[in-house]
Amino acid sequence: MAKNGTIYILEGSSRANWLGKLAKFLDLDFDVVEPKSVANFNDEFPLHKIPAIVTDKGVKITEALAIIYYLIAISNKKELYGSNIDETTQVIRWLAFFNQDFLIGLGTWRRSVNDDEKEKNLSILKSYFVYVDNELKSRKYLALPDRITVADIFTYNILKKVSLTLPLTEYQSLSKWLAEIETHPVFKN
Repeated sequence: MAKNGTIYILEGSSRANWLGKLAKFLDLDFDVVEPKSVANFNDEFPLHKIPAIVTDKGVKITEALAIIYYLIAISNKKELYGSNIDETTQVIRWLAFFNQDFLIGLGTWRRSVNDDEKEKNLSILKSYFVYVDNELKSRKYLALPDRITVADIFTYNILKKVSLTLPLTEYQSLSKWLAEIETHPVFKN
């Protein structure tokens, strides 16, 4: 086991596939593995939840937002989660919005069984894009006006994958933001 523990990810999961890069950016030493390569993963995590972590102390953590918090909390780059209660609250707000509302909406759209349902669910997704685009008209980043946070990094990873299916170019502020976040060092690892 690496110095800080093991992170279990699924390469195709936008919630999980970037956590190894985040750990590396945070100067943490984690082994990053896919659960299928570990014989006892289902014994260790009976609900089969991914992402997951086993820390160097043997603590098991599931749920993307809890793992993100843990990684930043043990790092020297805590400002990615905000520097005070107001900033941290905004970071959590955006993490929760994309982890819950947005990803649930995306899944509902993808699983639509007919054209009417698909169009209705797409309009909900588009309302989210409009909302985020409008928010980004008055500031450079999601949670804080002038400083990147983990909310930006998490959201970028989700929207980058979404943009392969749904073009986001009509949302000018969102498109500009995507281009900005793409240059962050966490994605250069």
